[in-house]
Amino acid sequence: MIFNDIQQTIRDGNKSYLHSYRDVFKNSMEKFQKISGLLSEVSNYVNESSKDNFITLKQQKILDDFQQLKTKLSQEPEGIIYQQEIKFIQHADGDYQKVGDDSDVRYTEAQALALMQSYRQSFEQKVTGTLIEAPNLDQINANSLTQGITIKIKIDIKPLERVIKVVKNLQQPTKDNLEISQARFNLINTAIDTTKKDYQAMLDEMSQRYNAANANFVKI
Repeated sequence: MIFNDIQQTIRDGNKSYLHSYRDVFKNSMEKFQKISGLLSEVSNYVNESSKDNFITLKQQKILDDFQQLKTKLSQEPEGIIYQQEIKFIQHADGDYQKVGDDSDVRYTEAQALALMQSYRQSFEQKVTGTLIEAPNLDQINANSLTQGITIKIKIDIKPLERVIKVVKNLQQPTKDNLEISQARFNLINTAIDTTKKDYQAMLDEMSQRYNAANANFVKI
């Protein structure tokens, strides 16, 4: 009976972990598509120049659009990839039940605490390109069970800021139509390619973690 209780607790923890990474991956893909879509439209900010090997860049327009996306991703809820609260109610007999769980599974205090700590520990190692807001493991105790803890995963906007910095540094103050050499424009393309790769790395890591969580869950 004790083994079954422990096994159930482990399965519950892994199931929550699996569902979490499935949601994180889905939401990360949506954010990536927004960022990648804007970065891929850089040609819309370029016109021909009368000078050889020069282009005319709508510098202020590209900055305005990129800053607008940065602002959105810096704020809640747009910038949140995943948010979840784990919380328990305590019954008169002392057992605990996870809020939102309709299966009526009961846990002892030790089991509920182990489940909450395990769930938090699942996010201890942050994914590339993300930021995590959550209580430290050593802050989680018996009082946390009924108070609940919230885990937030946000997208890291630093890679996007890299592109904004490159565009802004082309000339200060910025201009609506800035004539620059093709070589200087290539600096923007390089920054964009690097930024795309950074966010693609985030997706790849998310996918790997989801697949690993899925494989571990199936084994139990």
